[in-house]
Amino acid sequence: MNKKILFAMLLTELMFVFVYAATRVGTSNPLLKDLYFWFDLDGEGRVPAIFSALQLAAVGGIWFYLAHKSALRLPRGYLVLFGSVFVFLAVDEWAQIHEQVRHFLRILKSGTAPWLYVGVGAWIPVYLLSGAIVAAVSAPFSILLWKRAQGAFKFLVLGGLLFLFGAVLLEISSYRMFRIFTSPLWYAAEVAVEEFFEMAGASLILYGVLKIASHPAHAQNVRAAQG
Repeated sequence: MNKKILFAMLLTELMFVFVYAATRVGTSNPLLKDLYFWFDLDGEGRVPAIFSALQLAAVGGIWFYLAHKSALRLPRGYLVLFGSVFVFLAVDEWAQIHEQVRHFLRILKSGTAPWLYVGVGAWIPVYLLSGAIVAAVSAPFSILLWKRAQGAFKFLVLGGLLFLFGAVLLEISSYRMFRIFTSPLWYAAEVAVEEFFEMAGASLILYGVLKIASHPAHAQNVRAAQG
């Protein structure tokens, strides 16, 4: 798998950060205002969010493709599980589903669980718990994947760590749960770093699954099935 694909994605994400930083300053220039609107890293439905959602959807789609082709003789159930997780993350990135978790938890708290935390960032514990369950369930698959595609697995792990760093750790500070970034300038810098790490993590994961799809053993299996 050509690394130029990965470099192109990372350069695109750096461009998003540069445009966001360059156009965020107050100005009366209509062009800069339009650019800021479309490249606002903290906004919904903007170009960076769409790009990130497409990356995650592509990752999910490739996992489904690998399940269909029985790539590297990996268990299809786990491949489908991974595909479903990334498709959900893509939809979440597009539709901001996690923002509705707080509303659901408030209903649950008022009814049967008064101990629940329903403050800002209430979705984070829910997503972390769900992610931990998926990681625990898929541990045997991860070990098998590491044995059969170590090169790709390294990109998956590194990408996952970067994605979690941006989506969870920096997100916590952006919600001011610990009031680390209180000034508008520091908050904007935090948003830029957070979103870049999320997108870069997704790029590394996408590159990793593309490496699995182009793995010599998988390619031979596909040719044999077609023959």
